[in-house]
Amino acid sequence: AHIGSWEYAVATQAMTWSDEMFRLLGLEPTKGTVALDVYLARVHPAEREKTGADLAEAIRRGVGYEADRHFVLPDGAERILHALSRPVTDSEGRVVKVVGTMMDVTEHRRIAAEREAILTHMREGLIVADPAGNFLVMNPAARRLFGYREGSGAGAGTEGACGHLDEFWQTFEMWYLDGRPMPTEEQPLA
Repeated sequence: AHIGSWEYAVATQAMTWSDEMFRLLGLEPTKGTVALDVYLARVHPAEREKTGADLAEAIRRGVGYEADRHFVLPDGAERILHALSRPVTDSEGRVVKVVGTMMDVTEHRRIAAEREAILTHMREGLIVADPAGNFLVMNPAARRLFGYREGSGAGAGTEGACGHLDEFWQTFEMWYLDGRPMPTEEQPLA
């Protein structure tokens, strides 16, 4: 994994970066400190103000933040970095620095977006549940097939807390050809 670390000193308003942090932003590693403006210049213009506000809030309130940020590299390529930070305080509780890490999640986010697009546009219904029966994925075709409305608890999106198999099984019953009810554990979708 490509993970860089950084530190922002409140008193000097300067940053110190690990070598990998430089590389993540498409820059050659150097020694010494880096001006905050150098960092903000790499942030995508649409997210620059929010990024600066997150840092200011971390200093003002003494809280960390976690977010995906888009960066524009010197060659024009874009990268998505997952930022995780936390403030460091002195003995009187004042924030003296903010430390953090950045991990390149560009490829992961691209694959997730492709997967989401496939699940959203496929005609077949798809439901994925964990061993405990919690829905992990229910695509729009499955929601339509089983009568779940968009945004309702079960199947609210293709990923995340979508409901539970018990709710699903209550929507229909399966029967053997001789008329006996089929137990859930014997049903082909169980």
